[in-house]
Amino acid sequence: MGKGLSIAEMAEKKGTARRDVEGYFYQFHYEEMQKWRKKGVMSEKHYFHLVYGLADEIEEFIDRNPNR
Repeated sequence: MGKGLSIAEMAEKKGTARRDVEGYFYQFHYEEMQKWRKKGVMSEKHYFHLVYGLADEIEEFIDRNPNR
């Protein structure tokens, strides 16, 4: 990021497939949301609300370049 690259651009330079980067973030968010559900902090309704927006948020996040 310090060199003006997004996460997607850094992954591409290292030869990492975009789907692998997306998969990492999907897995991370899935595990975190499961923790919240088990603790009772998140209802099923809230969980599904977050899941529906997750793909767009991950896409935007990995393409974001804070230096531009």
